[in-house]
Amino acid sequence: MRLTGIAAFVCLLAATPALATGGLSCDIDDPNLKLHVEAGYSYSIPGLIGVSGSMQPLVGEIPDQLRKIDVTAATLREHWTEGPDIRLLVYQETSGDAPFGSVKLVIITTQSPDDELTFTGVYRMELFLAESTEGADNQISRTGSVLCQSG
Repeated sequence: MRLTGIAAFVCLLAATPALATGGLSCDIDDPNLKLHVEAGYSYSIPGLIGVSGSMQPLVGEIPDQLRKIDVTAATLREHWTEGPDIRLLVYQETSGDAPFGSVKLVIITTQSPDDELTFTGVYRMELFLAESTEGADNQISRTGSVLCQSG
């Protein structure tokens, strides 16, 4: 009798659904910015995992620390989905003795009506430089298009 109960319990555990996972990748390649980022996600547990990629602002004179940014879980400060939308926020500051500077990138995409795995949208990149060359702006904003794929 006890063996039957244990066997039934093991069968119930084996019958639970597996946690399905997917992947997300976003790309930007225009005169202002190059970006490629990838991450995994679970359909049942919120959050992105294994975030990796790079971001290269291509505007103005910016500190070396902000010329190429590794996109990781630490620099991907926010991410959320709501209905057919995916939104991401990447943020990085200079560190150490370098003059203060920061880059903030906001990505807003919406699911394509023709393909549920494709998300198109816009980005807004804002750079702030505490020290800039004479006559140069210390705040730079750029916008453009972004493409994200899910699957």
